Amino acid sequence: MWCSTCGKFLAFVHLFDGVTLLMIDISSNYLSNNPVDISIGFLFIVCAILCFITTRRLDGCVLQVLAAFAFFSLTAAMYLFVDNMIFLNNQCVKQGICSRNQELIHSQIAFVSLCEMVTSMASLLLCYKSKLEPDYLIIEKPTAAQETV
Repeated sequence: MWCSTCGKFLAFVHLFDGVTLLMIDISSNYLSNNPVDISIGFLFIVCAILCFITTRRLDGCVLQVLAAFAFFSLTAAMYLFVDNMIFLNNQCVKQGICSRNQELIHSQIAFVSLCEMVTSMASLLLCYKSKLEPDYLIIEKPTAAQETV
């Protein structure tokens, strides 16, 4: 059963993560030098829009599309997290050649991607739980009075 309140909350978190990632990348792309941050931010926003749609219209097709985008969002967030953590570990900790601003930006991107990973996993769990218990597909049997008509 899809929890409408849970879906709205997940949609707001997807939206917050996407907008935050866009703002971080727009303001500091010269420091992060990551060409896919904006695209991944838009992917998070599309996932938020699909969550909002799912809270209003619950059917199997919308759940499958949301599950697919949540999976893509999860893999993109994993990529961002690993990429930024490798940069922080190699450039900032081991070699000490990154600036304080680069360290801050990469840490923020890693934190946003970690939040998005948790949100995407929760969206996937809700989608598959709703697919396993499809209350929207229950067809009521007609009563005796309806059968005679």
